[in-house]
Amino acid sequence: MSPNQRLPLRSKRVILLVLLLIAAGAGVWRYAAPDADGPPSLPAASAAVPVSVTTVIATAAEPPPGAARRSVEPTLAEVVRKAFRASPSQRAADRQRKQDANDYSVLAEEFLGRAKAGDADAAQALADLLNRCAAAYFYSGPDQSADLQSIALHAGLDDQAVRGYQAAFVAEQRRCERIGQANGQALSAAAAAMNRLAGELGEPGALLARLLTLPRGDPALADQRRRLAAQTFHEGGSGALARHAVVLSLLSGLRQEAFALAACWLNPTCAEDPTTYAVQHDPVGQLAMTTGNYMVLRTQSPRDQLITETQARDILRLWHARRFEDLLVPISPLPPTTP
Repeated sequence: MSPNQRLPLRSKRVILLVLLLIAAGAGVWRYAAPDADGPPSLPAASAAVPVSVTTVIATAAEPPPGAARRSVEPTLAEVVRKAFRASPSQRAADRQRKQDANDYSVLAEEFLGRAKAGDADAAQALADLLNRCAAAYFYSGPDQSADLQSIALHAGLDDQAVRGYQAAFVAEQRRCERIGQANGQALSAAAAAMNRLAGELGEPGALLARLLTLPRGDPALADQRRRLAAQTFHEGGSGALARHAVVLSLLSGLRQEAFALAACWLNPTCAEDPTTYAVQHDPVGQLAMTTGNYMVLRTQSPRDQLITETQARDILRLWHARRFEDLLVPISPLPPTTP
């Protein structure tokens, strides 16, 4: 399919919402503790050569049995043996650099090089960047922007807000233009591959989806679940409730909207006016699932809103009690708190 060929709206949503989860669920369970010393010294990335999406996919895939060994690319097993976590300051710097970048290609090449060296957080940072680019290509251009307009109008946005969304996706696509072989489908596949690699290397957010493949009642996994939950929410804060809302919904049985609303209530800017925050908060990141989808809070019926609010209160009780691991298992209605 050519980059300009239009996909049905449902197909686009499936690609953006499901492909990541399927890829992240593959492979064996692995937990890697944070490296307090941060990443090892790495050679500087060359700014002259844009990263290739094909290379990204190859890096995160083990060659089939009997296949010829790649002469320059490390195997998945070789990368995993070097797994480490970036320091908190490095992760914060990477987030700021992604936010400030006018051209993603240099960052993408650097993140790929660090991921090959075993940096779990660089692999996840690249997955997030590629997901943003995939969303930009899916929802920019004359045909695709019509689908974006349909989504925005369903959320009750006025024409001015719709035009703002369209401009945001066009601007994001410009930041992605120098990434090799750039089109929505290739970028989605590359993002899913890097998300899987991040999980293999021990990035806690990428590991969440793997819980979907494990026996939920196995006591042997309880300690791993506690550590993973504590680390995910300690590192990601309340925003992790929204970012991982789809996986948390599948694990707990509660609504995706309830996790988004709980995250909103924990964020003073969002809690003051959730519907306005949903419009103004990073439209590309919302559709790319890299910052949490608050737009779902604008598309509920009054009955759905009541259910969502009730479930969000249960989530907040667990959050304030720091029972983070209970967000990763089926949640039964909690008893009312005593005065």
